[in-house]
Amino acid sequence: MEKIHRGDGFAVVEKDGEYQISWAQGPYNEPVFYHISKRNMDKAFKSAQDAHEVILYAETGQWPSGVEEEAEINKAFVQKSPELLLKIPEN
Repeated sequence: MEKIHRGDGFAVVEKDGEYQISWAQGPYNEPVFYHISKRNMDKAFKSAQDAHEVILYAETGQWPSGVEEEAEINKAFVQKSPELLLKIPEN
């Protein structure tokens, strides 16, 4: 069964546990579809900025600058101090 989640200028089609983000593009406003993860679907509906980032990632395969840098900073911190994950499981 197919379920359509409507956003502001885009939609996410959910079918059999798979997700596709879609929006109109080009001079004839033809719909385009890109596969995304459940995590990215949830992110797309948080805010307009998050939706824009997910759309750019779906289209190009790269996160906009700033998003990836933040992830790298967090990754470096965890690699530097992994004991914090053991002491505070919520992290």
